[in-house]
Amino acid sequence: MVFSGTAEGEAAQRYAIEKLPRRFLKKYQLYLKNEIKNRRVIVRSAGAADDDTKKTFAGVFAGKEIIYSSDPNLGAGLEVEHGDNIAKINVQNIIERAISGLKESL
Repeated sequence: MVFSGTAEGEAAQRYAIEKLPRRFLKKYQLYLKNEIKNRRVIVRSAGAADDDTKKTFAGVFAGKEIIYSSDPNLGAGLEVEHGDNIAKINVQNIIERAISGLKESL
C-alpha cells in the first residue's frame, strides 16, 4: 500500500488530485481513509497503559499503529477501536451481560 510520507505516496496523491475525475477522487479518498483506519488501533483506558499492556496489544495487532489515550470516564474499563470495530470492556457491560444471561436462563 502507498501512503503519504513516502515518495511513492506523494506521487500517488499528486496523480490522483491532478488526473482523477471528481467522482473517482471521492472514492479514492474513501479508500485511503479506510486503509488508514484499518492500519490503526486506538486503545482508550482510564489511566496510562503500562508496558505489559502495550506488549500485549503490540503482539495482538502486529504491524499496526497503536495509539494509546486516557479517558477517566471509562472507570475500570477499556475501549479498543480497530477499523469499524469497537470493543468496550467495562463493568457496566459485564453486569448487563450477566443480567441478560440470567434472564434468559429463567
